[in-house]
Amino acid sequence: MAKVVTARIKYIYLDVVGFTHNRTVEAQVDIVSVLNDIVKGSLLTSFPELDVIYIPIGDGICICLLDSKIYDDYIIIAEAILEMKAEYNRIAKQSLQFQVRIGINENVDNIGTDINGNRNVCGAGVNEAQRIMSFGDSNHILVGRSVADSLIPREKYSEAFCRYSTKTKHDTSIEIYQYIGGVVADLNRHPPRAFAPPPEKALTEYAAYYISTLLRNREFIEKKIEEDPFLIYQLAVQMAYLAEDSLGHSKETKFIPYDNRMPETPNNTLQEQFEFFSHLPWSVALDVHETKVASKIYKPYPDCFEARPSGACIMVLEKGEQKLKNEWPELYKEFNTRE
Repeated sequence: MAKVVTARIKYIYLDVVGFTHNRTVEAQVDIVSVLNDIVKGSLLTSFPELDVIYIPIGDGICICLLDSKIYDDYIIIAEAILEMKAEYNRIAKQSLQFQVRIGINENVDNIGTDINGNRNVCGAGVNEAQRIMSFGDSNHILVGRSVADSLIPREKYSEAFCRYSTKTKHDTSIEIYQYIGGVVADLNRHPPRAFAPPPEKALTEYAAYYISTLLRNREFIEKKIEEDPFLIYQLAVQMAYLAEDSLGHSKETKFIPYDNRMPETPNNTLQEQFEFFSHLPWSVALDVHETKVASKIYKPYPDCFEARPSGACIMVLEKGEQKLKNEWPELYKEFNTRE
């Protein structure tokens, strides 16, 4: 068994963004050659005395700094790479221009030998450096927590990072910090798309009809909740049936009429309908609420409704009303008598 050599290693892991997209094989080879020159040039310019292992990764490079004594050398090198790459892009033809993303990490890892007899590294540090980089977009510099913990206490870097918390594909929690400091013009200081909030889900037609039904009958709903809060699920189910019928009638034609889902009562008033549903066993009302309301309306749009201890989705918040108004303006006007 080979002797294990360990060292505190700093990693600068980078690759070319969109490496194969609309590029010939010859262009890819040229870009890798240019990237190699830029990486070596950044080291020679900034820290020629450093002990370095270069690990090629196809469309990028992992720079391994061994036993470095300069506390922020990885940031300085990463900035130099962005600057040299920007200078190259200004004079290169379009097919040979490229962008990179950079992930930085440090850890005590093992040093070994690869199949070609060259020095290599293995351990958690290099693996995490790749994961950190993978969250970045063009010209981002992202660092791991160990790097941030080392740099943020320094005055130069005290306000130079934005923190994000996420999970890897293996459901492992990881903290990532985006470098936004310095004066490098080519540095991407916009948040990574991986951490952008998901776009707000638009109301489905059924959800819109349900919200509009609640708004139209708000006074009746409030009165019934005050009279007997334990019948709130039955009340929500009544509103769901009303919403379904309103939606169904909006789509009926002369040749395809719609049959109401709402059970018939003598005069089909809200009060009579409520009395019908109030006789549903609580467990049945809860199951119907889960099927018709919770799964289809509350879970996709929880911030549109008032949070209640019972979990019943029955009172619309201002955000829900505004969302209906913005996304379904005609429906809002039709059913909201306050418009």
